[in-house]
Amino acid sequence: MYEVAKKKSQEISTKLKKQQYQTQEGFDIISSLISYNKSSLAEDSMYAFVQMHHALLSSIETDRDDYEWIFMYMRKFLSNFSGQGFYGSWVQIGDKWIASNSPDAKKCKTLDELINNYLKPIKIDESLLRKSKNFVKIRMEYNRLMQILDKVMDKIKENPSNVLPYKFIHDEILKN
Repeated sequence: MYEVAKKKSQEISTKLKKQQYQTQEGFDIISSLISYNKSSLAEDSMYAFVQMHHALLSSIETDRDDYEWIFMYMRKFLSNFSGQGFYGSWVQIGDKWIASNSPDAKKCKTLDELINNYLKPIKIDESLLRKSKNFVKIRMEYNRLMQILDKVMDKIKENPSNVLPYKFIHDEILKN
């Protein structure tokens, strides 16, 4: 009797955990789509990418086996990235780009600082994703997407004032 009750309790606990993952996944996906559809600003696409990336944490713990549409949205968000997503105006001092829209020079940040701050939650989630036993479900497409993200960030670091041409990002997506 005890073993039957214990087994039933474990089954309920497992179902509840999966339901929690599905709920969190749905919340993160909806939040991402709301952010993206808010405007055509690069900043909103960049924030939507972070949210959809975070949704993968819950998603790989569900029974889902179709991730292509999630990665499609993430590639779409990437296609809108630009230096303006970090700040609107830049000044190059030596080999560094500095955000120039703050009247207080002490509060100005370098582009590297801003990019590192942006990537911090992505890197934390990436570490958790890679540790998951279910990472195998998304590994190939995820690795491709992260390579594209790295290339896009490198292009932004070269000159944040340039809006990345859609063709560059589109070609990177097709290459990978």
